[in-house]
Amino acid sequence: SIASYNGTVTNPATKAAQKKVAGQNITALFKQADTILKEQLDKTVNLLKSTDAEFVKQYKALRLVKDPPSSATQLKVTILSEEELPLSAKVFLTEQIVIVTDANGQAIFKPVQPGTYSIKAASEGYQEKTVTGVVVNLGKRKQLKIILTPSV
Repeated sequence: SIASYNGTVTNPATKAAQKKVAGQNITALFKQADTILKEQLDKTVNLLKSTDAEFVKQYKALRLVKDPPSSATQLKVTILSEEELPLSAKVFLTEQIVIVTDANGQAIFKPVQPGTYSIKAASEGYQEKTVTGVVVNLGKRKQLKIILTPSV
């Protein structure tokens, strides 16, 4: 029974070698897939430019590959008074996602889903302000400055 057990246990060096080979195989497969996309599918999609330009635009946007750990999508919002002084404020990305600004009047949403947002800022003694059409792109850091005016 000990002999059969020893036959099923993998040597740590063998396991490490198997892991290395598996990693190399995955890398090779990704390269092959990328080559197929670039040399075949991308060229085929480009043929559609004259008939469906919007589809081609969306396809190209989705073909951008980002490494999430090194390219976190984020939105940095700075809330200032008319005198350009930082304000303590609540910044609303959505009704459920709210951040209070730091001492510099900044709120950083990280990570944030790429998309178009309406950002609302609210601070005591100031009029609420909403900025619409704020576009956050994949893997990019969008910066937005909002100036609040005093309440009357």
